Amino acid sequence: MEDDLIVSKNFLKFMNLNLIFYKNQKKIWHISGWNYNVNFNIEEDAYFIRGMNCWGWGTWRDRWKYFEKKPNVIIKSWTKNKIFRFNFDNSINFFSQIIRNHNEDINTWAIFWYAVIFTKNGLCLNPVKSLVKNTGIGKYATHTKFIEKIFNPKLNISYIKKYKLPKEIEENKLAYNLIVANFFKMKKLNLFNKFLIKAKNLARC
Repeated sequence: MEDDLIVSKNFLKFMNLNLIFYKNQKKIWHISGWNYNVNFNIEEDAYFIRGMNCWGWGTWRDRWKYFEKKPNVIIKSWTKNKIFRFNFDNSINFFSQIIRNHNEDINTWAIFWYAVIFTKNGLCLNPVKSLVKNTGIGKYATHTKFIEKIFNPKLNISYIKKYKLPKEIEENKLAYNLIVANFFKMKKLNLFNKFLIKAKNLARC
């Protein structure tokens, strides 16, 4: 937890429940309280995915012991196909954070935890509706000055008496495809906005 996170009243219940329930399921590496701002049409209250989210999360000692931050090793050894899958079918450039850490442009840890989980073929559990909201974003933030809509979900304040968890321990393809589609939509919108800015600048010449 970080001090700029707001959590719902269900956050601790969700985290503790799943940290206990999945303790001996070695395929599961990470429990997240945060989720993307995507309209998931999923029957369960949570889903598994390859990606790791670090805004309000938990893991177990026997998984965390594998954490390492070695960007040079990753850059030298990962194949194009592995990077493609790491980047959610190239819908978003997560791998750029590895490169920027290697170049000492940034100094972060979370992308390397995701890299460890990904290399181990692990899964992460997310709630369908986010139980965490990050308020530490803006011009004075260390890393995140601006946030895209997909990374800015509403906080779920509804009380959930009993969580309906996934039946199978496997990546939820529907959730994955929805996230990928929204990432591609975000990329197209950003490219269009850059084009408009460039066009306006040329018009002033």
